[in-house]
Amino acid sequence: MKSRDGEGKMVYEKDSIYIYPTDSYDSADRDFPITYEGEWKDNQRHGKGVLYYNPFSIWREHSVPNKYEGQWSQDMRHGYGEEIMYKRNFDSWHTNPNIYTGEFMYNKKHGKGKMIYSSGSTYVGEWKEGFRDGKGILTKDGDVYQGEWKSGLKHGKGKLTYDGRVYEGNWKEGFFENEKGILGLL
Repeated sequence: MKSRDGEGKMVYEKDSIYIYPTDSYDSADRDFPITYEGEWKDNQRHGKGVLYYNPFSIWREHSVPNKYEGQWSQDMRHGYGEEIMYKRNFDSWHTNPNIYTGEFMYNKKHGKGKMIYSSGSTYVGEWKEGFRDGKGILTKDGDVYQGEWKSGLKHGKGKLTYDGRVYEGNWKEGFFENEKGILGLL
């Protein structure tokens, strides 16, 4: 088989099998591609490209695929990109996507990025191996947390503003460290 290099489009057949590099995905992160259009190198997505994957069925006769558009390296999201991910919403027949714009490393959000969640919440800040990690700001329903994160949880120094109150101090694994912070009213 001739190696794919340069630009091109790959349309995957229904029920086709795509073999992933063994260390690039764990089972929860697998894409089931529909279409990839972009640059290739040595039979791998490499350079700029757009991938449509995992169709999410909103209605029985319609489906909406997830989408990643951005940089690739050795068949992995790597560099700057935007990912639009649909999640099932059991409360209604429509759904809003999670939209991430920022840096990726080896298929995971890593570096600086912004996530707009389907709930309307927004996180802007640092990511590490797919989790909020480092400094960042989470805004949800008018409440704001600005501070440090570790493995997706509030951890370290931070300030939470909610319902006219302010808590500023230390957090550990997502919870206030009671005697090391200040709680006040705005």
